[in-house]
Amino acid sequence: MQENLNENQPLEKLDVNLEDFDKFKENKCPIDLKTNEYFKSKFQFGKVSKKKFDPSIVEPVNNISVLAILLSFIYSFSFYILLLTFLLTYNTKILIFLIIVYILGTLFQFIVIPNPNYFKTKSDFETDINKILNSYVIIRLTNGKKTKKATYQAKYTIDITGSINIPKDINYVKIKGIQLYSKKDLNNLIKDFQMVNKSCKIDYKLMYNDEEINLLEMTYAINQKNCTYSINCFHTLYSILLIQWIYALFDILVKSKKCIRLFPAKLITNNFISSPSKFIVQGQKYEINSYVMVPIESNEEFDNDLAEFLRKKKEKEEREKKRKEEKAERERKRKENTKLLSKFKNGDNYVIKVKKIYDDVFLRFDAYTPKRHTWYETELGPYDKNAEERIVRGEKVTTYYPEGYDIRIEVIRGLYSYTVSIGDEYTENFEYRYN
Repeated sequence: MQENLNENQPLEKLDVNLEDFDKFKENKCPIDLKTNEYFKSKFQFGKVSKKKFDPSIVEPVNNISVLAILLSFIYSFSFYILLLTFLLTYNTKILIFLIIVYILGTLFQFIVIPNPNYFKTKSDFETDINKILNSYVIIRLTNGKKTKKATYQAKYTIDITGSINIPKDINYVKIKGIQLYSKKDLNNLIKDFQMVNKSCKIDYKLMYNDEEINLLEMTYAINQKNCTYSINCFHTLYSILLIQWIYALFDILVKSKKCIRLFPAKLITNNFISSPSKFIVQGQKYEINSYVMVPIESNEEFDNDLAEFLRKKKEKEEREKKRKEEKAERERKRKENTKLLSKFKNGDNYVIKVKKIYDDVFLRFDAYTPKRHTWYETELGPYDKNAEERIVRGEKVTTYYPEGYDIRIEVIRGLYSYTVSIGDEYTENFEYRYN
């Protein structure tokens, strides 16, 4: 279904031309993703790159390494040389070597035998690729229990696979995965959903005519009307004869055994552009919709949840801001009304500070020993303006009387340690700290 789209701003497109229909050309993304700020989604269908656009490429239908073929050839050649020698000499030792080489050669045949594969037919490919090219994508978010959900609100799905031409001499196609592109607002939706619901599961569905396409990696034999398999009786015979490497070499070199690795691409957007893709298979052009409208579910419930969450978050932030401001104001006033009355210190061993905060007097004692730092804090009581600071030093005892409060602080010095007594409330012994 199409509608009047004049109010939508078109995307900036790149020129797309498919000039030579007799050769395969690597497709490029037909729109400028960077300029239009489109990004690959984190989750994809199939095995695709994380960021870059995946072009379709040509590869052998049975991807076997040249090294494996070479090793298989060496064992095959060695076997037939030994077989010829044995037939000419009937030497027992050569027979033993012949058997050993045959066993090893048989094992090496397995690395050049194609992986078991089921090739779908041309009719299957036509059906499946038509669905994919004209499909739309629904992106739905749910929490762990699936009690909450949200849907990405992009209303168009546009095919941006680009220009693909599969010539008649290539007979296999493999759909490796679907590339999905969207705006950054999808990431914003995911972050908001995680913020509100604490968890987020992302479900991507590729849909055609309201039915989900269950995409699996599949290879199609587009020149076959019936299903075929990658392994047949010839593979068995060639393996018995140790000449499976010939079949493998045939797969690599012969063009009819080549395969197109296909990565269809979808743009999920609210900005309209008529699909710039062209898709031709062995001279047959496939029809691609200019765009497909996405039936979007309402996000009213999630929007309400998000609004409520943001309201509570704002209220909490305002309360926290007010609390910090009040705390800062209290600290400021406390600092303004704080006065150091007395400070008694003995080298690196201890410090005694007596402060007046508003009309009350507080004491803090810090002791520094070779192994630890110990402190003691207490509120002494109301400020006494008649209490004056005094220090009485004796041979082994020093007594401190701080300003502002009548209390006796006594330090008794020993040979290796000293003892501090603060009024009747605190007494403790400490080792001396030496530099």
